[in-house]
Amino acid sequence: MHTGALDSGDRGASPVVGIILLVAITVILASVVGTYAFGSGGQVPGEPPQTSFSFDYDEQTNLTISHNGGENLDNDTIEVRIDRTEAYPEPDTAATNITDASGWSTPISSGDDLELYNDSGEPIAKGGDTVRIVWLDPSGGASNTLDEDEWPN
Repeated sequence: MHTGALDSGDRGASPVVGIILLVAITVILASVVGTYAFGSGGQVPGEPPQTSFSFDYDEQTNLTISHNGGENLDNDTIEVRIDRTEAYPEPDTAATNITDASGWSTPISSGDDLELYNDSGEPIAKGGDTVRIVWLDPSGGASNTLDEDEWPN
């Protein structure tokens, strides 16, 4: 029976096990905090969605914007602007002559169309004006232009 002091070879096991446990606890805590901060996957806050649009002009009184593909969009986060003037969802009638903007609802998905038109025949915009689809970050961050096109002459 061995009653003497411990061998010097047994002394290093405790510190190594302790370090491994501390590293494991740190990794688990970082994972929990990361999941809580960024949700359980999904979109990173502030990143605009990846989408594709097309613009179809009918003379100068009508414009159809089609969502051709990519991520679905929340209607509350989208604006259409013609040379920095809001044309959708709340058109500035005096500046754009838009009498109706209809067609998009939530979610805006591939194949959905938005029609901007003027019943009076007045032009909505002038040739060379820029039409922009703008995404408004729901977390209050910056807005981003998803797509843009130039109004034909």
